[in-house]
Amino acid sequence: MSHQSRRRILVFLAREYGADEAVELERFAAELAEAGVAPENLYHVHLPQLNEAGFVDWDQERATIRRGPLLEEATPLLELLDEHREELPAGWP
Repeated sequence: MSHQSRRRILVFLAREYGADEAVELERFAAELAEAGVAPENLYHVHLPQLNEAGFVDWDQERATIRRGPLLEEATPLLELLDEHREELPAGWP
């Protein structure tokens, strides 16, 4: 969660999709872009790290993503950081 893009990906996932809802990655990436979250490095950097940490469940074979077991408890902090991202100190990730 040290990267702003990863935090915004998680906030978007938590706000837009239900706890048990699996989303096609292609649709998810398109909706991220529409919401202003640049999805570059989504497949090669962000999703692998978020999956490994337990924040998302990424099914590469089915090309889907859903909330991971740790996302629920992290959501309040992620939303707070996202809502105040303009107020964070310069250079803060």
